[in-house]
Amino acid sequence: KHYVNFFERFSIDRKGSTASVNSYTTEETIQQRCAFRLDLLIVGPFRIDVDEDEEDDINMGLKDDVNKECTIEFKSSIADIQNCVLELFDRMARSLNGIPRVENHIGSLKLSAPNDILTVKADEDDVLELRNRLHDIVSLTLKPVSSIFDSYKEYQMLLNEQEHLDIFLESDHSIEEYGEAIQRYRLKGKAINDFLVSVVPTDMILICCEELNKNLVKKSEVLAKNVLKH
Repeated sequence: KHYVNFFERFSIDRKGSTASVNSYTTEETIQQRCAFRLDLLIVGPFRIDVDEDEEDDINMGLKDDVNKECTIEFKSSIADIQNCVLELFDRMARSLNGIPRVENHIGSLKLSAPNDILTVKADEDDVLELRNRLHDIVSLTLKPVSSIFDSYKEYQMLLNEQEHLDIFLESDHSIEEYGEAIQRYRLKGKAINDFLVSVVPTDMILICCEELNKNLVKKSEVLAKNVLKH
């Protein structure tokens, strides 16, 4: 029950008691109250090995495998988090199976009641009710977390942009067209720095985007320098 009460404080429907549902007003305390940290990462053949002091190495790590595409994903899936929370509950419930209740130690009941009635069982109604409540809390609270991907829709093009840039550079273009390409990439990087935060606290999950943002900004600048070097 205490395990379920811990997650009750994160529940969107707020069925928990006042003691278990706390109110936080500052960013620091919001971050501290989150139950899990979840990193948002680039998955796939995405590499940038650039030495900022050596511009000759600017092309390193930008030759993505054309047979694969990079994507932005959570380090652990939402389904995995939910399954882990419920699996831990199930383990605790199974560990109670066969443990005598308090009533079994009372003299008046010890001999008169069957042992299977006086032991805790993982499949009894009270335990199942707690598990169902835990499932609802986690499902409802984790559902909005995936909306973080909406913030990155216009920047996902950077992930697999090198192939498109290579095609663009195969033919001649005007100075204006090269300038537009450079500006487009650098504006993407500036927008990421200006509008995307490194940490997003939700009801239960602290989403960490710092490394993702850094890599996207770095990729945008490398793409721009590739055009300059052409």
